[in-house]
Amino acid sequence: MDVVSPLKLVVNRSAHEINVSNSDTLLTVLRDNLGVKSVRKGCDSAQCGSCTVLLDGKSVKSCSVLALQTQAQSVITVDGLAEANRLGSLQSHFGAKHALQCGFCTPGMLLNASEYLVQNSDPDPARIRQQLRGNLCRCTGYQNIVRAISSAAKGDDYDESESLNLCTHPGRVEDSRLLRGEGTFTDDIELPGQLYAGFLRSEVAYAEIKKIDLSALKELVGVCAVFTEQDVLSDGLMPPTCSWQITDVSGEPMRSKSRPLLSSKKVKYVGQPMAMIVATSRKVAQQALKKIKVHYSESRPVIDLNSALK
Repeated sequence: MDVVSPLKLVVNRSAHEINVSNSDTLLTVLRDNLGVKSVRKGCDSAQCGSCTVLLDGKSVKSCSVLALQTQAQSVITVDGLAEANRLGSLQSHFGAKHALQCGFCTPGMLLNASEYLVQNSDPDPARIRQQLRGNLCRCTGYQNIVRAISSAAKGDDYDESESLNLCTHPGRVEDSRLLRGEGTFTDDIELPGQLYAGFLRSEVAYAEIKKIDLSALKELVGVCAVFTEQDVLSDGLMPPTCSWQITDVSGEPMRSKSRPLLSSKKVKYVGQPMAMIVATSRKVAQQALKKIKVHYSESRPVIDLNSALK
């Protein structure tokens, strides 16, 4: 049962006192209560590192920290790295070395790297990669990120023309904004009367679904709709086909089998979506997902080529 308690927190050197639920994560409080959208919600399972912040100087994944555990502590987000009206040194090195593309993971990368530079000034790329092992990037291939951190560790000067004054736009126009965590992504958009979706995802790797029990949702105020595979199919939405094709030795195309948008019969990987909740708020959507009970008949997952060929 959720219990509301007061929380005192210092975020980017500004003090806040708010009431939070005992189940709220630091990520939820920063984004939804305090409006700090630079802290990204990527995987919500402590895998991607996009939600990284500095908690009393130590990098943590805010999606895995309960807000009440941070009582009276100090949080620094990428918004707090800028110096006066200019980007901080590390941010400027990221810009000069072209260490960002879409910018989604960049705030988490910068904060993890900041902790690294405070602890030591070793520019060794191997050690830097070890530090970043919990931060994923799907754009850059990491090489320029490592170069930027190594350059900052060595104290290299960056070209003044590339120093990315907040009032100018050298290089890519969007870099200065993204380095400050001011990029706007889908999950950052809020409109009047907006509804919020949440997906129920498989917690097992390979199983037959015996039953998805939605009965507990009847008692939850704020749930507007629930969709399962049957609803999707009844609306005529068929599983998408794979557009990437390769051919076998005879030249015939080999198509990947399409996967259902929502699965109600079988799951084949952890995280496969099984149902979608539409609610009046993110919190209600998350509460609804926790109330759904899924009954599985779990099987041994296929994890090697020999098993896959059987």
